[in-house]
Amino acid sequence: MAAVEPFENAPGSGTGTGTGAISAEHWKVLSLSTLGGALEFYEFVVFLHMSPVISKLFSASDVAPWLAQLQVLGIYAVGYLVRPLGGTVLAALGDRIGRKRLFGITLLLMALGTLGIGLLPTYAQIGAAAPILLLLCRTGQGLAMGGEFPAAASYVMETVPENRISFAIGLLTVGFGLGSLLAAGVILLLSSQLPQADYLGWGWRVPFLAGGLFGLFSVYLRRSVKESPVFLQMAQAAHSAQRLPFSALFTRYRRELLVAIGLALVSGGLIQTVQLYPVAYFQVEMQWPRALMSSAQMGLTASAMVFTLLTTAAADRFGSARVIIAFAVLNIIGLVWFYAQVTPETVFWAWSAIGALNAGLVPVVLAPMARLFPAPLRITGIAASYNLAQAIAGGALPVLMGSLSHHWPSALWGVPAVLCLAAMVCAPLAQGLQKPVASV
Repeated sequence: MAAVEPFENAPGSGTGTGTGAISAEHWKVLSLSTLGGALEFYEFVVFLHMSPVISKLFSASDVAPWLAQLQVLGIYAVGYLVRPLGGTVLAALGDRIGRKRLFGITLLLMALGTLGIGLLPTYAQIGAAAPILLLLCRTGQGLAMGGEFPAAASYVMETVPENRISFAIGLLTVGFGLGSLLAAGVILLLSSQLPQADYLGWGWRVPFLAGGLFGLFSVYLRRSVKESPVFLQMAQAAHSAQRLPFSALFTRYRRELLVAIGLALVSGGLIQTVQLYPVAYFQVEMQWPRALMSSAQMGLTASAMVFTLLTTAAADRFGSARVIIAFAVLNIIGLVWFYAQVTPETVFWAWSAIGALNAGLVPVVLAPMARLFPAPLRITGIAASYNLAQAIAGGALPVLMGSLSHHWPSALWGVPAVLCLAAMVCAPLAQGLQKPVASV
């Protein structure tokens, strides 16, 4: 690992705690910080799209197709179930050894797991060891994912000018969208160009190998970033944690933790209920074509990415709480309108409009969430709240939406509306509890 170097904190640079414009050095940090999130969502989309193929190749030939698919989805879910554990362990490490070092560890683990899946022998080659190795790769990825976003969010908010924190953290979520779009493009290209035999023989490995190599190259690029100035100040002042940071969350920062979980649940919950679940609902309940919903989802993702740059800049200018409350109201109105009029002919543009409205909440709530914790516990606090919320959102909300929407279609906008109301409650609370960026 490269030696730790501080940022040049020239007068007026606004590094870490000041104000000012984003410099060329800051843009370099932000671009490198998005790489981990892009790889995470790239692998997320690739694995789900490839799950029918993986279920055939990593299960015995006499296993029923539905059971083989269920087993692979179970392996996929393990990656999310271990995220809180990985986040807790890696976050405690990052609050002790530094943001930069954790930056490299999390991305390396994700890259090796993705590359490993692309290199695995199949069930026909090594028998039952194949799904076990697949499980190990997914477990390693999940542990790393638990620490990636908390490390990246802490790093960028301690590095960029304080009046650009919302924009900087929002840019991390743009990386999520880039990874999703890139994965969809790679899969579409392979599935349309390769014969089925080649696709099953070796083509399925290409997206994983490409993602793994991209991750390793990203690890190399991240070597050039410097340690955050806030962590260096903390280390110089001998404020490194004297006990496991996780315990301090429950003894001194219980209110902050609860509010942070609420905000993170708003972000993750809206992704699940507004951006992901409707794909399945319209295909299963309304019998709309898969290609139609895939293209509409890509439109939503692209729209959300563009408008994230605007809404997070507005949050820096006018305050996160004001933007969150305004867009919570707009999202409720927009979702009621969307489900009242949407047709196969209008779904692309209408859902893209919803993506723009979602951009006022999904990325914007993350900056006030991150600012709830002081520097010595920052990665730990973000990891505990963010990963727990993601586990709840990813594990419970799809099942809840599926159960409710079949009998009461109004749940399609009702459940997200509850999340919007929660955002309106949590945002002012977070504003009153926020900590200085350089509180060491």
